[in-house]
Amino acid sequence: MSHQIVLFVVSAAFACGAFAAGLMVPPGGIALGEVRPGEAIEKTVVVSNDAERAISVSRVKACCGGEATMEPMAVPAKGAAKLTLRMKA
Repeated sequence: MSHQIVLFVVSAAFACGAFAAGLMVPPGGIALGEVRPGEAIEKTVVVSNDAERAISVSRVKACCGGEATMEPMAVPAKGAAKLTLRMKA
């Protein structure tokens, strides 16, 4: 359950503009569902750029032992990128 909270915080930071204005994640956060102890899980979501200009992301970071990657790191205007989160419960 705590892993779901960590991932929700990541999505809330995007939605609240803690990152570049214009980057959006799916509404409602990123839910992984029920994860058993020791189980590894991966979730990919689309991050869209609602701005009229390209947005360059310099770093994507997860906390609590998780991993996060985003491709491409330069999101074109009105374009999208894939944000992949990996965690082990």
